Amino acid sequence: MQVFDAAKEVGERLGIAGRLDFRGTLATREGVGIVDAKTSRYLAASAHAQVGGYRLLADECGFGPSEWGAVLKLSEDGRDELVAAAAG
Repeated sequence: MQVFDAAKEVGERLGIAGRLDFRGTLATREGVGIVDAKTSRYLAASAHAQVGGYRLLADECGFGPSEWGAVLKLSEDGRDELVAAAAG
């Protein structure tokens, strides 16, 4: 795993800001990706859209493109699941 940035990003042109949880590489995925962690039991469409927004924002802020996006669904029992983001 290689972490690139986890700082707050602000996209003036896009008019949005956000703090992503992880941007980097994982041994199980090709290329650079963005992961947003969620603790809710249900992953709403907005969670997927948020990852897509982070991908746009990272590129806008000069961090470069991200090849994939995912939501890390955290669970109390430790059975966490990395879900490919539909919008990212």
